[in-house]
Amino acid sequence: MTRLQMDEKEIRGLTRVYLDTNKWIELARIVKGKNSDTTKVGSKLLDLNNRGEILIPFSSFNFYEITRVNNRRQREEMIDFMVDVSRGWFFKPVSRYFGYEVSNACWKKLGQRKHYDIFPNIITNRADSVLTGDEGKLALRDDHNPTKEEATMIKEAQKTWDKYTTDLVSMKKMFKSEVTKKFAETDMMLINQVTKNIESDRSNDFGISNSMFDKYNRLKYTIAYLNYHVPKFCLHNNVPMEKLVDPNHGLERLVENMPALNVCVELNSIRDKESPERPVARNDYYDILHYATGLSYADVMIGEKMFGSISKRQKLDKKNKCCIYTSFNELYKRCT
Repeated sequence: MTRLQMDEKEIRGLTRVYLDTNKWIELARIVKGKNSDTTKVGSKLLDLNNRGEILIPFSSFNFYEITRVNNRRQREEMIDFMVDVSRGWFFKPVSRYFGYEVSNACWKKLGQRKHYDIFPNIITNRADSVLTGDEGKLALRDDHNPTKEEATMIKEAQKTWDKYTTDLVSMKKMFKSEVTKKFAETDMMLINQVTKNIESDRSNDFGISNSMFDKYNRLKYTIAYLNYHVPKFCLHNNVPMEKLVDPNHGLERLVENMPALNVCVELNSIRDKESPERPVARNDYYDILHYATGLSYADVMIGEKMFGSISKRQKLDKKNKCCIYTSFNELYKRCT
């Protein structure tokens, strides 16, 4: 019997399996009997999931990609399928927890044990977090001092909203709405622009050696991900920047202790180094973020081939203690 909903304490100890969006679609086809080659492993995964022995969360990126399906019936069927299989648990956008990774890495660099419990900041069962990465809180104007009756009404309204965002039926309705589709369309426009910007900055026009250009690329991506969070950490905690940056390795040594952020830097820079003639594809953005999420915070990752191969060569799977597969067939052969 399917365990419909589980609390955070229950899911913390479960093996987490992360699927990129194509693998979610393939799993749905397996359920419908349309992909006999991988039916056994797909059925086994779903059986383990239904018995509450593993967790298959979806992510904001899975959701955004599914909203691109033009056929409304197929799109809504996939939303129902992902919510049911995941039991309403999903990963927030990785950009939402980069700050926690940076803080933890900085405290470690400073030799302090203080750190954030990052788990509740990366995985959630609140539908509003898919879109914003944050829990929806009913906020008052700063200058408004509510009466006792108003405060009670606000508290009850918050309870109603919290229940609505974690209820599986309500969650499906929210994900199928035109409002959430607009969020995804806006995200896609931003990704198109980011892809163009990355492509325009891949040529070695500096007259430097390839090895130096590779270092430039890695530093470029590192700074892009750190440019907000590290200065913020230093400012809020009154920590001089020089205490965090290794004089021999710069920011690289610091980034090594930031799981998802480090995967983003590695996959972007190695892609540019090994495939300079291959244009940056829009799907690269999602593929890299799928791996950043799955490699860092899941136990099993089933994703796209090129970045899966890069991840293995860079030993990101071993570093993050995550098993990488690029197909259900590969997983089936490994397990039999």
